[in-house]
Amino acid sequence: MIHSDSTCFVLENGVASRTPLVYNNTRSPVRIQSLLGTSDAAMIAFEWATPDAPHTDYSILQYDQATKYWTLKNSSPNRQVIRYPTTHCHWRQAAPWFLHGVFLGGDAGGEAQVSFIAAPTPPSVEYAGSALTYQRGDVVWQSRPVAGGTLGSLCLTPGTQGTLNGGATKGSIASASDQLVVSNSADLAVGQYITIAGVSGIKQITAISGKTVTIGVGADATVVDAPVAFENATFTTFGEAHAPSASYDVDWSLLPADRFTTVTVTGKTMTLPAAPSDGQTHDIKSTAGVTTTVNTSGGTLAIDGGATATVADGQNRTFRYSAAAWPVGDPQGRAPPQRAAGQPSRRLRGTLPPAPWPAVGGRNKCLTSVIGVRHGHYWNTGRGERVAYRSLSPMPSRMRGMQFSTLDARVVDCLAPAK
Repeated sequence: MIHSDSTCFVLENGVASRTPLVYNNTRSPVRIQSLLGTSDAAMIAFEWATPDAPHTDYSILQYDQATKYWTLKNSSPNRQVIRYPTTHCHWRQAAPWFLHGVFLGGDAGGEAQVSFIAAPTPPSVEYAGSALTYQRGDVVWQSRPVAGGTLGSLCLTPGTQGTLNGGATKGSIASASDQLVVSNSADLAVGQYITIAGVSGIKQITAISGKTVTIGVGADATVVDAPVAFENATFTTFGEAHAPSASYDVDWSLLPADRFTTVTVTGKTMTLPAAPSDGQTHDIKSTAGVTTTVNTSGGTLAIDGGATATVADGQNRTFRYSAAAWPVGDPQGRAPPQRAAGQPSRRLRGTLPPAPWPAVGGRNKCLTSVIGVRHGHYWNTGRGERVAYRSLSPMPSRMRGMQFSTLDARVVDCLAPAK
């Protein structure tokens, strides 16, 4: 007779009950185990594991009665790899939900995988509160976009976020050794990036055993009880959530969202923000018969080396913040200047010669600050001859190999490589 507390597996008329079906595979050094079903109310449909130390790990496919999702978890309730929606959870898309993002790439030419997650700012901690490590190329999509804001953040240099153990961790290591003995290894993990005071470079942790930490590259000095710290990753923002264009007939202090502004009454002043982000742009247009003055909040930032700039009748100018100043693009909406009599137009084919470009008139006027100019237009504004296709606006800092077409002869001469 089978009692209610029986632990046997029962298969009757093709239906299994009582306890889960367990399969053990011991044909390799690491035993794997699969379980079909559970004998409790945990709603686990399937489990697979490597149950024996030091390889202990398990994954489960579980139904969540509260959210109506099927969830794939790994070794912890917090490690929810993926959620699958059902018709009962009223999810807006019939698509999986990756709570901790996804990885792409890797294994091709030794390149590391890059992760994609969504958050208002790059998170500093992972699912269980441990310091989060980023690799170069990781992307954090902006989950709360605003008009005039960015689309997300891109990791430029790898690192581990936060402060290690409140700054209290010390370490000792011998020159040429990769074995770092630390005072406390509780907050350290394989893959993290650290620095050791008195030792050059950033070190990545490859193994931890007790208080002995193995680093990828040996030390170039011997230190004792030196401060050990996380090396934080660095980010840059990318993309722009364009706001609708705005028209003003009064003096106006531009907000970050005021990326495209039209001024409809002459004599008005548009004031650029006092604390812009690097790369922030503002396009300001004067309608017909209107002249607009542009200055900066409090006069603290320069506009092309001056305090103000003018957007003349019918013109459009782009102001892009960079290096604590607002370089201004050349005016749009007017014809380019005419060549001097007898000065022929020439056509340049091929690629732009490599830098450095020669100085002209005592200054290097050649493509040093190409911003906001349009295809086929070029002007002599006192800061140099400038030219760019529409798709190259603003011009990247590295211009080698960029294709150019019909240029004014003065520009062609200017682009000749230095002898």
